[in-house]
Amino acid sequence: EGRPGQEAAAGKAGEVAVSNAELELLRAKVREQDQQLLVYKSENDRQAAQLASSAANSALEQAKAQASVQTATSRASYFEGRVRALESELSASQARAASAAAGESSSGTSPPSG
Repeated sequence: EGRPGQEAAAGKAGEVAVSNAELELLRAKVREQDQQLLVYKSENDRQAAQLASSAANSALEQAKAQASVQTATSRASYFEGRVRALESELSASQARAASAAAGESSSGTSPPSG
């Protein structure tokens, strides 16, 4: 008569043992997934740092390029102004030469013909 109670208790003990084994298996899987998550997080952090570094380098290169363009524009503007000034001086010089030539021909100081 005590046998069915013992069988039931043994059955329950067996179920508990299986449940404990399953629980340990689940815990092992959770630990494994935690480790994998740490690997992914580490890789994500590495890529984020690399992206930040690339963005900073790009911003620096862009600033250098803008400064270079600004310098080139400034130089071009200076030389454009200088060319205009020289053209103006040349025009004035040509006008003086033409005026002087016209003055010589009107005063009759042409060289004597032989």
